Amino acid sequence: MMVVSLLIVIIVGVIAAFLFANTFTRPIRSLIDIADQLALGVVDVAITYTGINEIGHLADTFRNMAENTKENAKAVSKIAAGDIAFEVFVASDKDVEGHALVQMKDHVFLVHSEYRHVKTHI
Repeated sequence: MMVVSLLIVIIVGVIAAFLFANTFTRPIRSLIDIADQLALGVVDVAITYTGINEIGHLADTFRNMAENTKENAKAVSKIAAGDIAFEVFVASDKDVEGHALVQMKDHVFLVHSEYRHVKTHI
């Protein structure tokens, strides 16, 4: 009888441990998949996990990173299409990509202005 009780306790403990561990690994696996998508250039990603623990904070950080990546991709697409009538979002003073996009947009504007000037004087 004691062996059966011990087996039941062990089985219940293993199941509980599996379920508890899964609550942590599932959102982390989801964030890994999203990071892989972002690395491949996919910017339309949905991060649905929310929480007040460290994983929730990590999900919020990924959400911000994905949104910044999406905004930068929109800026690149606009510049490639010749549209420079927009404001580039720069996340911080250390935002290398955002600052580079501002410079790119300014250079495209300068080249376009010089082209118009040369064209009118020919």
